[in-house]
Amino acid sequence: MVYGNEQTLYIKPVFHIVLFLWYFSVKKKIDVKLVFFLGFALTAEFLTAIDFDGYYTLINILFACYFFVGLWCMKPVLQQSKFTLRGQEVFFGLLITGVLLYMVYGLIYYSIQEFQENVPTVLGGISFLLFTGGCFYVTLFHSHPKKFYLFVVGSCYFVVCLGYMVYQLLLLSDLLMGLVNTAEIIAQFYFVLFMIHKQEMLSKTKWYI
Repeated sequence: MVYGNEQTLYIKPVFHIVLFLWYFSVKKKIDVKLVFFLGFALTAEFLTAIDFDGYYTLINILFACYFFVGLWCMKPVLQQSKFTLRGQEVFFGLLITGVLLYMVYGLIYYSIQEFQENVPTVLGGISFLLFTGGCFYVTLFHSHPKKFYLFVVGSCYFVVCLGYMVYQLLLLSDLLMGLVNTAEIIAQFYFVLFMIHKQEMLSKTKWYI
């Protein structure tokens, strides 16, 4: 069976709860930012599965909050990532930025034409761009090897954005939506994995990679 939005109505909320319990079992504490992060995702994805068109504005606002909280969670690691002007990093950074900007612009343009909702759509697009951009920034400029977790997060959300565009504009396929949902689940798993190891990434140990 291919799992589209309707089939994940209860699967994703349970998955978010399991992610939180996993974090709590490892860290033995509650991270309020992670609670908000998963809570916004749980609510937005539940409403998406129920009636995406009917709750479009609220879903966009919830996802914007979700991405902004995710960026807040990454803030210490972002601050520790030292920007350097080396050819390879600059090339990949500009390439990723250009592709993301093009995709987000296309998604925003289509959504505004379809739903006539300017502010929530733009807010959702900007928050998505900042969040994924933050993931790739850490990937390029942080020295700790566990930055790979955020590379997976950013890459999976890249797949989510691209897959959703193709789904809406070219191919209404349950298989494609199943891929989008799978990529989102992997992204959230690796983000929680990053949260578990965040303090380790903030340690003073030098990593030369």
